[in-house]
Amino acid sequence: MTPEEITQARERANEAKARADAATKGPWKGFPNLFGQCREVARFPKILANHQTNANAALIAHARADVPTLAADVLALADEVERVRRLLVSILDTIEAVPRDAGKVRLIAAMETIKKLATNER
Repeated sequence: MTPEEITQARERANEAKARADAATKGPWKGFPNLFGQCREVARFPKILANHQTNANAALIAHARADVPTLAADVLALADEVERVRRLLVSILDTIEAVPRDAGKVRLIAAMETIKKLATNER
């Protein structure tokens, strides 16, 4: 992902999170009406304020677009993380091939940092 695509993914995620945060906390249950259509029922539907009902409706209305888009963003970011890990491992292999002598102290320190990043150690 490009830096612009990452910024856009963050914006989409923040917008979806804001909608989820504004909606009634779960668990939610759906019950079909006489026509077989499901309507949203929150934990305490009779005491929801109008703005809360609107927030729930906004969450539901955007879910069809939010879920696939955010899933695609997560998958793209996971691919990017894997690409960077492979790059770090390649760099690590290259650094390990350099002979260790007194002039390579910084290179060895960098190698250890890269190794931690590549193996997801902290």
